[in-house]
Amino acid sequence: MSVDGEIFAVSIGDGRADVRQGKNPNAVLFLTTTYHALLQAAAGQMAFEDFVSDHAAIEAPNEATKAVFLERVKAAMAQMQ
Repeated sequence: MSVDGEIFAVSIGDGRADVRQGKNPNAVLFLTTTYHALLQAAAGQMAFEDFVSDHAAIEAPNEATKAVFLERVKAAMAQMQ
């Protein structure tokens, strides 16, 4: 994941997200966004759908992988609110 140019390794599952600074050599997909948008979405100040459509670029090997990722991110963000 790249947030304003900073690289993070993220693991998401069971409604939780583990974030560590640095590259994940086993990454399945890549998300690019900004801190502002990410924090607004995580705090519930921006609809998740708006975050995805207007403030996130997601590179994934296929649509199924992208869909699972988005479902897990949405669940993790819901836990933060």
